[in-house]
Amino acid sequence: MKKILLTTFATLLLGSAAQASIVSTSQQSATIIQIGDGNSVGSATNPFYQENGAGSGGNLISITQTGAGNSFGIDGSFQSGTGNQAKVTQSGSGSSVELRQTGSANTGHIDQSANASSIAIVQTGSGNSFKVTQAGVSNALSLAQQGSDNVATLSQSGSNHRMTVRQSGSGNSVQADQSGSDNMLLATQSGQGNMLVANQSGTGNQATIGQTGTAQYAMLVQSGANNTIVGTQSGAQNQAYVTQTSNGNTAVFSQSGVGNVIRVRQ
Repeated sequence: MKKILLTTFATLLLGSAAQASIVSTSQQSATIIQIGDGNSVGSATNPFYQENGAGSGGNLISITQTGAGNSFGIDGSFQSGTGNQAKVTQSGSGSSVELRQTGSANTGHIDQSANASSIAIVQTGSGNSFKVTQAGVSNALSLAQQGSDNVATLSQSGSNHRMTVRQSGSGNSVQADQSGSDNMLLATQSGQGNMLVANQSGTGNQATIGQTGTAQYAMLVQSGANNTIVGTQSGAQNQAYVTQTSNGNTAVFSQSGVGNVIRVRQ
């Protein structure tokens, strides 16, 4: 099919130096609204792509950028396949979003009001979904979903947080929130039907969790300062509940087998 390069300057835009660069095949839909100064969608060398790929098209994206100096897709974002959908809203200043959707019926919603922050999302497979909210300043969030029907609800506010979530398999779920400053979460899920709930507030807290197998459940809560959780779950139907408050606590756990339960409060 013929590809059309669309470069628009201040057409639906208010402000100055706003730019949108898109390459689409037929049967795609893109809506772009930019208000403010120096916001961009794609670039001359890396336009945002929408294409059928191995599917039949019907991909849809809505991008709204306000504030100043925000960017979407300047490092090579795209939608490829059938019926993928995304809604992206950016305000604040100097922040970026990258999105790559491949497969079918993947969905996502990004709301970034943070300054000098970044969000990078990759979806591969079918029926995966996410909702990402980021506020504050100098935060970074990365999500990769591969497989089917995985769900992620992720939120960061405050400053200097780092969150990385990796999901593969099917039916896995992550709900994670970070507030305060300088907190870090690294979560990896593979298998089927695993669930993680994580909440970190305060300063300098770190959590690393890996879930494999089937129907694992972990709830991690940290407040205070400089607390650390490191955990792994394998097998099936294991449960871990870890709560750390005050300062300088460490919890390390490992579960394998079936139906084990850990409860830690410090």
